[in-house]
Amino acid sequence: METIHLPLMIETDEDGVYIISCPALKGCHSYGATIEEAMANIREVITMCLEEEKPENLNRFVGFRERAQAKRDTIDRAELAMRSFLGQ
Repeated sequence: METIHLPLMIETDEDGVYIISCPALKGCHSYGATIEEAMANIREVITMCLEEEKPENLNRFVGFRERAQAKRDTIDRAELAMRSFLGQ
């Protein structure tokens, strides 16, 4: 059996639930209360997705980038300071 390597993106939501996505497979997402549970669940989902999609037709994973972004409250405070400075 041929082995393929699939990228996984792991994040947590506001409740601490682990959410795992496989960007190489359309609609391939799962979750779990622990990382172990989420990993077991995504294995099942990947198996189901691969039954529908041939490995040679997978999305090509390019990578992740990180971007620094000001939080909204920081933007609001900066805008208020600027308006105050301008006398608006």
